[in-house]
This record gives sequence, structure tokens and C-alpha cells, in this order.
Amino acid sequence: MEGLDRFLGAAGEGRLCGCGVAGGPEGLHQAAGPLPVMCPDGLVSVAVAPYREFTMKKLDSRSVVVLARDRDDFDLKVLSSMLGSRGIELQIADPLDLAIQCEGPEIRMWNNDSPVRPGLVIGWRSGPSALHAIKQLDAIEQAGIDVLNSAVVLLRGLSPFLKSVTLQTNSVPHYPIISGKAPSGVLSMADRVGYPMVARPLMTRDLDARAAVRGQDIVFEDASSLKEFVTGKAASGHFYMQLRPPRTGQRLRVFCVNHHPVACLPDVPDERQSDPLATLSEPAAHVAGLASRAIGGHPSMVEISEDRPGSRNWRVEDVTVCPGPDPDLSRAGLHETVMRAQARFLAARLAEGPKARGGWRPSSAAHG
Repeated sequence: MEGLDRFLGAAGEGRLCGCGVAGGPEGLHQAAGPLPVMCPDGLVSVAVAPYREFTMKKLDSRSVVVLARDRDDFDLKVLSSMLGSRGIELQIADPLDLAIQCEGPEIRMWNNDSPVRPGLVIGWRSGPSALHAIKQLDAIEQAGIDVLNSAVVLLRGLSPFLKSVTLQTNSVPHYPIISGKAPSGVLSMADRVGYPMVARPLMTRDLDARAAVRGQDIVFEDASSLKEFVTGKAASGHFYMQLRPPRTGQRLRVFCVNHHPVACLPDVPDERQSDPLATLSEPAAHVAGLASRAIGGHPSMVEISEDRPGSRNWRVEDVTVCPGPDPDLSRAGLHETVMRAQARFLAARLAEGPKARGGWRPSSAAHG
């Protein structure tokens, strides 16, 4: 996990987003009042108690800040237009352009030198700036500002391994995984899980890295091919193994808002799809909703498949946090459906705060 190691190392050296003044440890001591402290996991933790009530009085309930690297992100342009019609301003902030100051019972933020007081901050696709965004989101959330796609959610989104572990520990139907370097242990576990196995990277560079991850898949049909891999230099701790999905049954891509399905595409989608949930059964919707809720993404795209043709036993292959624009979704005429549901949810979240997470359902959610 080279990327995560660099991230934790930078945190330990004090190279954090600007709490006080950005820079090394000496910058941290320029803030008066409660000082930020380092958690064991390397994320920023601030003294929470004095901040929340004071912070909430200072926020703009009609403003959303999205941490994203690409200011021309198509989805965000659509969201900005939809939210604007509701009187809500959406600002895009490159994590590298966002400055944060924590001083006493107050947090201040600047986006490109302009002060911002958002009622909601959203983690988004940030590419090379993703790990920087993770540190900022943790500081912002700890200071009492409402956050969607938190530091933990983004970290899971960047790590196929952590996503798999989260699905397994939340009892979401998923394919078994193995992680380790010791050849005897890995081979012994693989014998119990079965073949074919596939090796995938522990970390990716961006949230929507489906093509990149699958492009790096290494398939092992039997113990001899896996043994050659785990005893070689290629398996130097940067991969984990998973039972390869059979790919013989039906496969679906389920798009979720607030963890409720709002659109679904079959493996071979139609050109136009009048009913966004026409291909989604209640059992499949239930599994997709469980997976989305476990990972925590807003929005999310859940890929599920039958373990064998016609079995209706659905398993999760992958969950993507903040999926990028999907050509198939647009061709089916469903992209606007997903974005419209996301805009309605964000408006409710601004109006009601975190309690909207439990109660908001899209009007089109027939299942889940």
C-alpha cells in the first residue's frame, strides 16, 4: 500500500492541510485554543466538543462545497444546475486550493482565497489529490460541518481490499478474499476458498478506477500458477486475492442515491429504458442497497451478479463511490434520473442535516 504509506508518513511529519498555517509541526502551534492532534491512523482529529454548536451557527445552509480535482466534471455541472434551480450554490474546490484554519471554537475555510461557509461538504473524485482530500474531510467533519463521502468512505473507495473487507464484515454477499505474503498461508487459504483466484491491487489512484483495476487482474486457475506468483517478486504485498466471479449468470449495475436504487442497467443495456428499475428484482435491490450502505458512498454504483444462471442468489462484485459518467447510463436515458435524485437528496440533506440520511427515499425507489 505504497500510496497509503506515503499518506501516513506525510501526516506523521505534519504536512497537513492548513490547520493554523499549512506546513510542518511549527505551523500547528500558531493556532490558539484547542490544538489539532494526530490520531494513530494518521488522520487529523480536532477537539470536537467546543466546535460543533459554534460552527453550526456560522454555516450557510444554501451552500455546498465539493472537493474535486476536475472543475469541468460533467456530473458536477449537472448537479450545480439542478441545485441552482433550488437556490442552492455548489462550489467546486480542488483539495490543493482549499485552506483550513482551526482557531479556538471556530473553523474557517477558503477556496482559492475566497472565504466559504458551506452547510455541507462532499468528497468527490479527486485523482492525485484524493489522499489530501481525505485529511481535509476528516478535519472538516471533526469540526462539526456536515460531510458526505467522509475520509473513511473515500479511503474505502480507493482501496479494493478495504471495500471487500467492509462488505464481508457487514454480511453483504460477496466473493471470499485473501491477503498476505507468506506463500504457505496464502496457498492453504486458497485451497479452502477454491479456484480460479484473481489478484488485484490493494490501492488505486482514484475512486472510479474500475477499468484500471480490472486491467491489472491476474488470474490463477490452479495452485501451481498461484504458487509461482506468491513466491515471486510481483507479490510484494501490493495485491490481494479474491475468488473470481463465475460470470455465467446475470450481471447488473445498480445506481444508488442515499443507498436506495434509482436506476439499473443489465450487462447489455437497451438503448432507451423507460423504467429505470425495470430489470431490478427485489432480492437484487436488497443486496445492492446493503452494499451501498456498507461502503457509504453518495452516490454509489453497485455491480452484482448471480452466482449461477437463474439462481437469483446475488453477490456483490464491486462498489464504486462517486462513479464517473457512464456512457451506457446516458444511452439508456437514465443519467438525468440519477442526478435528479442526487440533487433532491442533497437539498433534503441541507434542510434537515444528517437525519435526512435515514429518512430520505427517492420517489422512484420501487425496491430496496
